[in-house]
Amino acid sequence: MLEVMVIVDRVAPSNTSVLITGESGTGKEVIARAIHNRSSRAENRLQIIDCTAIPESLFESALFGHVKGAFTGAVKDQAGQLKAADGGTAFFDELGELPLTSQSKLLRVIQEQTFTPVGEDKPIQVDTRFICATNRDLQAEVHAGRFRQDLFYRLAVIHIELPPLRQRGDDIVLLAEHFLQQLRSNESLVGGFSEGAIQCIKRYRWPGNIRELRNVVERSITLARGEQIEVDDLPAAVGNPSQSQNEGDQGFDLAEVSRDEALDTADHAYLTRLLEKHHGVIASAARQAGLSRQGMNKLLKRHGIDADEYRK
Repeated sequence: MLEVMVIVDRVAPSNTSVLITGESGTGKEVIARAIHNRSSRAENRLQIIDCTAIPESLFESALFGHVKGAFTGAVKDQAGQLKAADGGTAFFDELGELPLTSQSKLLRVIQEQTFTPVGEDKPIQVDTRFICATNRDLQAEVHAGRFRQDLFYRLAVIHIELPPLRQRGDDIVLLAEHFLQQLRSNESLVGGFSEGAIQCIKRYRWPGNIRELRNVVERSITLARGEQIEVDDLPAAVGNPSQSQNEGDQGFDLAEVSRDEALDTADHAYLTRLLEKHHGVIASAARQAGLSRQGMNKLLKRHGIDADEYRK
């Protein structure tokens, strides 16, 4: 990660587009914020645009804004998200989920720094830096015809690849200690991890990456009975993998956790099995689950699940 931060420091002062890739939960938004905060644009907004949350039919309106009467329901002028990013940075999260038709519109904005609100005929000039992130392999998406090659090359002027947490060595412990200090209350007696807990944290594979680690630390602080987080305070999946396997996919003794934790784990297991059945095709998995594609993507993102790992 030191290499990544060196790149962040070198690229931050420029206006160059940046593409950040890596598994879900590896901290792509954190890196985008670091670039923005180290840039001359730091006093202006970092506008986060979640590509999984914008239906294709509303893409132009959400991004470019619209004028009153442009379409049914447009009862007043509405500025888009790009206008909010004028002078600052536009961060497109989960860019790989953007449909091809929307990709072409985004490419034009990046190249020309202009856009036209829906129902308007006069273009608006903006001064915006573009940072994008995805958990997909965009070069593979280009070869499969699902992502525009010209947009990929326009965005990947600087490409930052974030390694998964399981490949970060001692960074795992440093991050765990950082989250401990960040999340503990002033009244908490918990000041660190036992040696056994540290060894468990280093051995675990962390499929949910940094997001999962943060959740585990927060849970362990709450359950800890002494001044250190012990092995018994960790979820069974982390502290006792063999017990976790013996209890099936739950990862812990259901009688020892809250209802919310049990439902969250069951939801994770359901989503992974669903993706296995549908070979990672989000659209068909969403149909069986009775969800929209956007709704399915939100669930997968929340649980740190990468659908690409289930594609065949």
